[in-house]
Amino acid sequence: MNAYESILFSFVMALLAMASACGSEKGADERPIVVVTLLPQAYFVERLALDSVQVEVMIPPGAGHSTYEPTAGQLSALAQARLYVKVGHPSFTFETAWLDKVVRGSTQLRVVDSSVGVNRDDDDPHFWMAPDGARLMARNIAAGLALLLPEKASDISSNLAALEKDIDSLDAEIKGLLAGTVSKRFYVFHPAFGHFARQYGLEQVAIEHGHKEPSPDELRRVLQAAKADGAKAILVQPQYSKEAAGVVAAETGAPLVEVDPESRQWLASMRQAARAIAEALAK
Repeated sequence: MNAYESILFSFVMALLAMASACGSEKGADERPIVVVTLLPQAYFVERLALDSVQVEVMIPPGAGHSTYEPTAGQLSALAQARLYVKVGHPSFTFETAWLDKVVRGSTQLRVVDSSVGVNRDDDDPHFWMAPDGARLMARNIAAGLALLLPEKASDISSNLAALEKDIDSLDAEIKGLLAGTVSKRFYVFHPAFGHFARQYGLEQVAIEHGHKEPSPDELRRVLQAAKADGAKAILVQPQYSKEAAGVVAAETGAPLVEVDPESRQWLASMRQAARAIAEALAK
């Protein structure tokens, strides 16, 4: 832990102690604070709890989880929170570097692991980018919210059923989009669509791995493969540089198509991603 991290960690520990000491003075009508790591998790919390909670998001739009450092204000919100919804995947470095340490120092904070039940044997933490993973995330979050808000458990259960119905409809829609495709390989900059690819029998080919720009040899191999496959699009994300993807796009004539795996509008973002992948696979 560097000096900056040590100062922030000491700061939040003090806030946690103050929050515990003053917890009984909070007004009875105040909604509990639920902190989530990512914007898609906020979507699920809001669908399930509606306006019964306040939602705070740690990683803002466009920020990468491997480099983002929380602000003092975010850590202050976390110190007052009742529920923390984490991604839970071991390769999600923001949580292992920051939040897991903070959570261990709190006596009032309940933790929900979004990834319970997910196959975590790979390096891709973006399991919510496949309907199967999204269902698990929704169920895990619903269980945590029901414990936090026992008086709302029946409503949360009903909201979960409605959300799962939307996920089922999305799944059917994606299968329909992919039904006419011949190719199985699609090209991305950052490998955020592994779970999507596995659910639908596809293969993503990533330009970068491990949050590192590709070497010239790696870039050359991807470029050769993209030309051989006749790649029709390169999916890029707002959290990452488009420079290397732009090289592949320029050499192949395949346009860059931006898709955000960390959008707060999860359902709309999934539909956009599915359409982009289906178009990239069309012959």
